[in-house]
Amino acid sequence: MPPVTCRILLAAVCVLAFASKSDASEAGLKQDFRVCQNGDGFVVLGVADGAQLFESTEADTVIQFAIDALGAEGGQVSLSRGEYPLNAPIVMKTRVYLEGSGRATRLLVVESNATGIGIEADEVNDYMISNLSVIAGANKAAKVGILIDACRGAKIEDLFVAGFADYGIWMRNHAYLNEISGCYLAGNRKVNLFLQKINLGGEAGELMPNLVSNCTIYGGGEGIRLSQASVVNVVACSVYQTNGPAFHLEKWSNSVLLSGCRSFQITGPAVVVDGSMEFNATGNIFCWHTEQGILLTNARWGTLTGNNIIDSGSYNTGEKFAKSFDRDAPEDLVRYDGIEMRGVHGYQVVANNIFNWDAAPKMRNGVSEDAKSRKNLIANNNINFYAEADVLAKGDGTEVHGNVLLKDEAHVIMKDPTMLQSFRTELTEDFIQSQTN
Repeated sequence: MPPVTCRILLAAVCVLAFASKSDASEAGLKQDFRVCQNGDGFVVLGVADGAQLFESTEADTVIQFAIDALGAEGGQVSLSRGEYPLNAPIVMKTRVYLEGSGRATRLLVVESNATGIGIEADEVNDYMISNLSVIAGANKAAKVGILIDACRGAKIEDLFVAGFADYGIWMRNHAYLNEISGCYLAGNRKVNLFLQKINLGGEAGELMPNLVSNCTIYGGGEGIRLSQASVVNVVACSVYQTNGPAFHLEKWSNSVLLSGCRSFQITGPAVVVDGSMEFNATGNIFCWHTEQGILLTNARWGTLTGNNIIDSGSYNTGEKFAKSFDRDAPEDLVRYDGIEMRGVHGYQVVANNIFNWDAAPKMRNGVSEDAKSRKNLIANNNINFYAEADVLAKGDGTEVHGNVLLKDEAHVIMKDPTMLQSFRTELTEDFIQSQTN
């Protein structure tokens, strides 16, 4: 008999035995469950009566038994400290709260897990995942830490998700009224947090909000990407040393707010908005990126206000173990703008500080706008340390006024202005590896 069939039969027998025991000796008792390591195996304990209800050498089988045993009413499954190898994804159910003991609870997606997924939720609602780690470890084929598909009312909080080949957390397909908060996402190689095809219409209507807040992201590919993901608030998130944009909106990701966020030492632009409307970036700090601070392409009706956009076009050697202040930039160094606008209509770029320190090369222009853009307002920005123009506006009907300019001298002079800052990605890579071993 195949091993999978044996596992299914074993689980079914145990469910029947558990139900029989509950009916016979614990009539009316509704309790939550705790999962613990016990030697080489794992056990399910009743929280109220302390009884051992199920045991297996396979962690995913034990956790899934506890979730399924809660039934349609839902309830709480608590995972004690320890490492839980997952040979198959944990499948969430409606109204279930899965919690751990912080980073001491480690769900490890092992090589035998054919899907490469840690936890998945498919068309289930009102659940919560909290206070645990989901990691790929040494498994280079592990794809996704947490997959949220067509769900509503989910709360994903205080997780550490690291080392996956594709995405740390992937939320997709008509997901709405969900919240992702307080999570640490590290070294996920394509995108750390990916929101895709959400708010396209569903049983409760369309354009219902989702919230991403207080997340910390470092290393890996892009930080946060929204693709066909509208009506999302991204608040108080920090992105550090990603290989790709810190924040990336594409394919009609409309009505997105980015507020109180920070990016630092980004390879590429800090923010990319491509074919998306109604973007609002207010009160953010985007610092030390090798390309543009904000790159806008085919965007409409946006507001950029009160942001600090710092060290656009920074030079980074890309060499490991380089000193922080490494060498002069090459003569053919490509310079980038603080804000670059391509085919942008109806934007307000107002009251931003756009500047480079002299430990970075000069940016090219503070703000640039191409001839395909029109009817924008670029006003009252403070622009400092640039090579060509403070504002280069080519669009029809765009207004430019009230900007304060200083071209050739940074407001802060470093002690050795001939040496340029360079950031060290290998330190972050080593740090992430130490966290996931």
